[in-house]
Amino acid sequence: MPLRSGEELFGLLNVATPHTSHYSEEDLELLESVAFQIGSAIKRILLTDQEKEAARVSERNRLARDLHDSVNQMLFSVKLTAHAANEMSQESVSKQAFKVIEETSQQAVNEMRALIWQLKPVGLEHGLINALKNYSDILQIDLQVHVDGLINLPNMIEENLYRIIQEAINNTQKHSKSNIVELILNQQGDYIVVTVKDNGCGFDVQSTNIYQSHGISNMRQRAKVIDGKLKYYF
Repeated sequence: MPLRSGEELFGLLNVATPHTSHYSEEDLELLESVAFQIGSAIKRILLTDQEKEAARVSERNRLARDLHDSVNQMLFSVKLTAHAANEMSQESVSKQAFKVIEETSQQAVNEMRALIWQLKPVGLEHGLINALKNYSDILQIDLQVHVDGLINLPNMIEENLYRIIQEAINNTQKHSKSNIVELILNQQGDYIVVTVKDNGCGFDVQSTNIYQSHGISNMRQRAKVIDGKLKYYF
């Protein structure tokens, strides 16, 4: 008995009873009604999940717009003001202070742009590799990509992989001060292995307490969502 809602087919309902060779018209009508109810329930569940995902994306996009229109613009204004004050000031101490403000503001602007990109990744619709390269360009990181096999992933897996690799790239810049990141993607059948390497200086795992960091925790959770495993090598 097909499980359907409208024209959409979700599966089949198999019914078996002992010592029964055929079903009456009444039995078949009842089974059809049950199958229809199950199909309708599945459709409602799918619609609810889609609505939740749409709401999540909408809220994320709204937050990205707000950050761009408010905080990002204010930081840029502070940078321009500090630069102008530095040019007009005659005292060396004041010039140095304005220079520090300008450089710090620029760093904050860069981090804000990266945050906005994380909230609303432009380019993911053109593929995982393209989106990651665009993000790396914002961070001024040379991303070297090596692909082995045909990388063709469902949307949910692709987005979670993007977020995991994105956080890995962030960590290479923050902790190891790296400017070159090597990304290797190897798809073998139903499995894909993603390896991220950098040319950084490394860090003290014990003092950094990397295993309890918010970013690593998010990476673990996203890997779990797509039935993946996360491993670290220092």
